[in-house]
Amino acid sequence: MIHRPGCRTFQRHTRSGMLRLRRLSMQSNQLPLCCSTTKKAYSLNLHILQVMNMLRPDLVMPQLMEKTFVASDSLTEPFHFRACLSALSNMLFPAVRRYPDIRKHIIPLLIGCLPGIDPNDLPKTIATFKLVNTCMVLVPMIDCSKAVSSHVNLTEEEHSLCMATTQFEDFVAQFFDRCLLLIENLKQDGNNNSEQQPMLQMESAFKNFIIASTGIVLHQSAPATVTARLRGLFRYSTTNLYEGKAALSSFAGIVGSCAKVSPAEAYAMFLPHYCESIIEYCEDNPEPEPDHKLGKQFTWDVKIVIELMHVGMIELLGYKDLLFKVVDAILKLKVKDAYTSAGQVLSGMICSWLNFYINDRKNLNPSDEHHLVDYLAIKDWGKIMPPREVKLKWHIATEAEFEAAFEAIERFLTPTLQKLEKFVKSAPGGEGDLKKDEIQNHLHLAHDLIGSVSFVLPFEEAQWTDHSYESPVDFATWDPKIFQNLDCYDKCMAKNNRKTLRVRIFRHVQAVLRKLMTDREDDVDSIIIISAIYGQISQAQEGSKPYYNDHWKFYTSYKSSVADFVKPKKYRERSLILERALLQHEMRLLSSDRTRFTAMMHEIMLDLIDLSVSRYAKVRSSAQAMFFSGLTAFPLYVYKAYLPIILGYLDPKNKPTHNQHKGALYLLLGKAKSRMFLAFYLRWEVMAQVWPALLKAPHSDKQTIQLLSTKLIRKLSHYYVTITINNVVPKESLDLSAKYLKSSGTFSEPQVASLLEVGVKHETGRNTKRLALYHRLVDDIVELRNASELTWRLNEASLDMLLDLIRNEVPLSPKAIKLLAVCLCDESVGVREIAVNSIAVLMRPMKRKHKFKMCTLHELKIKPSVPPIAGHRPDNEWLMYKVEEKPDTKAKYESARFYDKSYLGYYTWPSEIKMYLPFNEQPKINRSREELSESEAAVYDVFTNPDYVDQFLNYLCMEREKGKNTFCFKHVELFRGLFRNYGDTFLPLFKSHIERMVVEKKESHQRCAAELIGGMVAGAKHWSFAMIDDLRKWLVPLLAQAITNISSETVKDWDMCFQEMVRDRDPRRVFWVLDFLSEQLESPSPSALVGSARLALIQGAYGQQQWRIPELLFKVVNFLEGQLDHPYKNIRSKMGSVLSMSFLHELALQGNAPLLYSNPSLDDVIRSHIYKLEPLLREDAFPSLSSTSIANISQLDLNRDTVLRPAPSVPMVISQDSLQGGMVETSVSNVDQAQSYHRGLNDPSLSISNTSILSQSKSNFNLPREGASTTSTLGGVPVSNDEKNRAIRVFKTFMKVIVNSQRTNLQPFHTSYVELLPYLCRLYPTARQHTTASSDDELNMDARLCMSCLAQSLLEPDQLQLLVEKIESVAASSSWHMRVCLLPYIQVFVFVNLFVIRHHAPLLTTIRLIVLRLLEDERYEVSQMAGVTLSGMISCGLISINEELLNIAESLCGARLNKKKRRKSRLTLERGSDSLDRSLASSSSGMSQRDLHRRHAGVLILSSCILSSPYTVPDWMPAVVMRLSRHLHEPQPIQASVKHTFSEFRRTHHDNWHEDKYKFSSDERVVLTDLLVSPNYYA
Repeated sequence: MIHRPGCRTFQRHTRSGMLRLRRLSMQSNQLPLCCSTTKKAYSLNLHILQVMNMLRPDLVMPQLMEKTFVASDSLTEPFHFRACLSALSNMLFPAVRRYPDIRKHIIPLLIGCLPGIDPNDLPKTIATFKLVNTCMVLVPMIDCSKAVSSHVNLTEEEHSLCMATTQFEDFVAQFFDRCLLLIENLKQDGNNNSEQQPMLQMESAFKNFIIASTGIVLHQSAPATVTARLRGLFRYSTTNLYEGKAALSSFAGIVGSCAKVSPAEAYAMFLPHYCESIIEYCEDNPEPEPDHKLGKQFTWDVKIVIELMHVGMIELLGYKDLLFKVVDAILKLKVKDAYTSAGQVLSGMICSWLNFYINDRKNLNPSDEHHLVDYLAIKDWGKIMPPREVKLKWHIATEAEFEAAFEAIERFLTPTLQKLEKFVKSAPGGEGDLKKDEIQNHLHLAHDLIGSVSFVLPFEEAQWTDHSYESPVDFATWDPKIFQNLDCYDKCMAKNNRKTLRVRIFRHVQAVLRKLMTDREDDVDSIIIISAIYGQISQAQEGSKPYYNDHWKFYTSYKSSVADFVKPKKYRERSLILERALLQHEMRLLSSDRTRFTAMMHEIMLDLIDLSVSRYAKVRSSAQAMFFSGLTAFPLYVYKAYLPIILGYLDPKNKPTHNQHKGALYLLLGKAKSRMFLAFYLRWEVMAQVWPALLKAPHSDKQTIQLLSTKLIRKLSHYYVTITINNVVPKESLDLSAKYLKSSGTFSEPQVASLLEVGVKHETGRNTKRLALYHRLVDDIVELRNASELTWRLNEASLDMLLDLIRNEVPLSPKAIKLLAVCLCDESVGVREIAVNSIAVLMRPMKRKHKFKMCTLHELKIKPSVPPIAGHRPDNEWLMYKVEEKPDTKAKYESARFYDKSYLGYYTWPSEIKMYLPFNEQPKINRSREELSESEAAVYDVFTNPDYVDQFLNYLCMEREKGKNTFCFKHVELFRGLFRNYGDTFLPLFKSHIERMVVEKKESHQRCAAELIGGMVAGAKHWSFAMIDDLRKWLVPLLAQAITNISSETVKDWDMCFQEMVRDRDPRRVFWVLDFLSEQLESPSPSALVGSARLALIQGAYGQQQWRIPELLFKVVNFLEGQLDHPYKNIRSKMGSVLSMSFLHELALQGNAPLLYSNPSLDDVIRSHIYKLEPLLREDAFPSLSSTSIANISQLDLNRDTVLRPAPSVPMVISQDSLQGGMVETSVSNVDQAQSYHRGLNDPSLSISNTSILSQSKSNFNLPREGASTTSTLGGVPVSNDEKNRAIRVFKTFMKVIVNSQRTNLQPFHTSYVELLPYLCRLYPTARQHTTASSDDELNMDARLCMSCLAQSLLEPDQLQLLVEKIESVAASSSWHMRVCLLPYIQVFVFVNLFVIRHHAPLLTTIRLIVLRLLEDERYEVSQMAGVTLSGMISCGLISINEELLNIAESLCGARLNKKKRRKSRLTLERGSDSLDRSLASSSSGMSQRDLHRRHAGVLILSSCILSSPYTVPDWMPAVVMRLSRHLHEPQPIQASVKHTFSEFRRTHHDNWHEDKYKFSSDERVVLTDLLVSPNYYA
């Protein structure tokens, strides 16, 4: 953890980076992580690198820079280059400040990345632009070469860096040249189709990057460079001409972006030339035709002028007259494009004069010293500063700019409005009448001019007050003042009646709209423009909000990319602070929402409603969008004026047209994903009007209206949230507020009292009004549902509305409850589902209020243990279920203290415990009709009707879709509520139906019975003992019959039923259910299905009780111990699940065992039955293969070109193999030998020369050879098939227990599992398994899962000792199958318990010894897997590659082979495997085979060393590789192992070979080339 003054702790950001730094030591092979192909992995790895760079940039940046320069030279892997550039863009910020050496690479990096600007690879181009932008934020591009003479104390690195800054000017020139070449690629615009849409989006982003990058580069450049680039752009613009819109807008954007650096110089250079060119064109074309297409040169010139208008600054005033002259000339053309261009010129001009903005994008504060010759800019590279030190130069409109802007308005907008006024007053075809194109041209121009000045014009002072505010606070007084604070504002607005300009514009535009709606309703485009003008006049348009949201997203992304948690708090780059300042200003401009609403705005909203129901779809769409924006921008209460108008279009009495109906629905629907829409609006007033109106709306045969109505109803249900009715401010809050007001001195005590009185009165009136609206809404929906004939959609919608209106604090009206209850028997499935949900929800607020008392631990005589110990203790023993203490009598039941929450008391106790009072003090449950409330009576009436109950249950028994119906918890909740609130009042009516459904074989009937019984028993929580006893006597025989009739489809249903019976119930309260299941377990099963179903029911029900039923769990375990070898698979599977559940709480949390240990022990079960598995270890349990000698290598089909790959190292994927050979369990625990061997590996003082420690240690193991005569632990009695099969079945059960425990238990590993390891290795499937066990798919899968679970378990130190001893015993087995299956287990087990093993040196030494000994195994499979295991242990750091290990390998490799034997081996390999068998079998010398094994072991050690570093080349590797290469042409299997090693070496080192090859000498590289490169056929 790193702390700096003023810095934040960044532990959570650096945890993953610190882990990688510690474990990986920042090796170079980790940096390609940033080149991940998936977006998620790339982002994660980039973040990791970014955090690591914050910690140690001196380790990360050199390697990243090296990879970047190497990738820039590669033409085949552009993705690596792009990934390196992206990583550098995110990591340069902290590196420049804390790693000075990186500065010398920045200039070469800038120049070297320029080839990345490639028109054929847009992603790479964007990555290059990002890197350039990053460098420009950090580096001021000022030439420091002349400042060297003024600073004599510079270091050599600083001196060379200053001299390198002379390349900045060349970089800028090359950068601009490449950008211009890039733009030429955009000359031709592509067709806008779906296939090219992604490319068009990429080009749009690409264009934005060009404009932003060129601007920021020029902002950091010296003045001379700026002038040179502007002149270059001017020359280029006057000699080139682009046709494509993308290319034209990109180049014009570059001109505008660069002109912001020096506006005066840019204006003087560009404006006179292009203005004269435009005027000349207009004079040459005085009166073009209306459909005239403007020339390419004219379009080019106008586009550049428009972009220059966005540059702004006061320098533009000097060209005002010239620009007005240009606009006059353009308007004379009288074509649409000309008016659009003129409007854009005027709009940009006015906005530049009036807006607040910042053109500065420099990374340093402006200063005169930056222009001095002796200024040393390299000292300011990567400079950060607090916000208070940033000097901003805002553009603030002056009086001259105000006057120029309004001069433009009065010169161009006023004549336009006058022409439109004449058009309104003229008759068709008369004087002043305008054509459609002319109207659109004038409206377009007016739209641009109004949009540029509307934010400055004042609003009417009078507010619209026809409707009262919802709050007593007058928000109109919160009107923010922005321009009003300027000194010149009032003076400018006082001239020429400018204060009323907004209203006058509105009157003119409204008159045009009236004219068009009367005479030219088909002029859709003009009406759409008027809708947009309405939005500008009222400031209801949301054009600035999307821009603000995009700007904010860019800022947050930019901020995260430059994040540096080590720098001081609040210190940022200057450019980042500038962006935040602009965001703050934009936020301030948007703060005027919902503060004002005038009469003009009200008229605009009314006009928009009229347009929203127009006959033309485009008009409706545009008007509706503007209306939604108005609702967002205007005060919330304005909906009151428009909601009745909109609902009038849904009233059948008004006979609305199709367009009116559709438009009204769209207005109520609102925006697509908006939660605030007019049909809901979080107001009871809205809901009380809209919801009944939707139900009363006239039916339409139009499919669009039907779909729209359905969509609106679904949106209402989806976005509905519970709205408060009684909202009361707490008294404590009122007292604190009063105290604060009194202490402020502003309010006296009587004034405070008066304020509180007014507030309470307002609160009471508001709550009363809301309650009345709620009841009115419910009554209206019920009346419509009962009185009118609604369609099936509206029928379901009405009930869905009632379901949403159910509340806890306000009871639903009895009429509504009765309606919902009656609908339980409706013919519609959808109606019945809604009714079931509604009644189930209604039952909870209607339940009886049972009395309880909060008791302390002292009152309950509970003495908690100190310190707290989890599990069974004396203080929680009263919660345990005991057979002799079960409350099976009335006296016991009523005196028992029940607590239903199973989590209480297991760990500790709360300070107070909720205990229910005795039954005789509780409210009455069984009540007559007269004792019920009106709401309760509504439910009582329907469920006491036999016909109703019969019909209701018949509907529940109906199966909707075969195979897809499941247990419904809503039905259970319904029945739970009925029997909880009304006791057993309804039970007589349900008894006959339950008895009938239990006997039925149909799945739906059985499911309905399970739901009904589960809810009934769950609802009997507060029944009296007599009621429960009657229920037990009637229900227990039925449950027994139901289990007898159970089917495979209904097992899950009855399982859920029994879980619901006992869920959150004290086991003593439901003792009869638990006893029933226990009795069912011991009764004989008529079939395997019933037996497995009983186990499933026990698992579900007992699992709900968790730790509180140890006696029952003991009973279950004792019974199942006699069934471990059950012949049926499904029963054994369920037995495994039940047993794992029984041992779930066999825990010792934090090393503390429970004080009263009462849970069953899995260790005892396994140890008491492990003797049944002994037949599996007999040598005749599985037939041996035909040969057990080394001649079995012939089965591998080796030849000269064979490359053997080792078996996978994960136990789950080892393929099947034969089980063969016997086993003699030899107890080998010679720790002294292991420790001495360990010292031999690590002590450099010991030399190993002519003696093999491995061969010495092997003799101590007394390993019997395969094929030699061994003595079975069971004597010579043959194993029968029945005995073997019973043993396999018992072992399968144990494996299922282990697998289930791994998934559910907190401490899944038990000591007894160690004893099962030999049997697991014996039965584990491998690739060459030919015994009868290989055909048992269940055994194979269980063995795989069990091995994986055991290997991945975390062990305690005492368990570790036992396990290593057992591993040692299995490794000494005579069965090669057990030895080869043990090694993958060791791989995973060692890796999972790596940190524990490291602290136990003797055990670690034993494991090392086992692995090294198995390298010399006579079976190829064992030795090869031992090599893989050794490689993994080297990678984990458990075995070090030192001189002693290499000496061992050298000693083993030095074993001499008989030359005659070697020649014979080559000859037989050429002839075939049969010859090899005969040759090896005929060999009379056993020493040659042992020498071959030892030589192969040495080769495997060398191979493991090489494969342990797959992506790096440590210092020791070249020598090891050369040593291994000598064995390439030796006999098999040595040759195959060497070939495989070099094949893997080539594959893993391919990506970084350009770096790794220099770790080898030139002679070694020649040898490697011969080894790794395949020979050419033509060579």
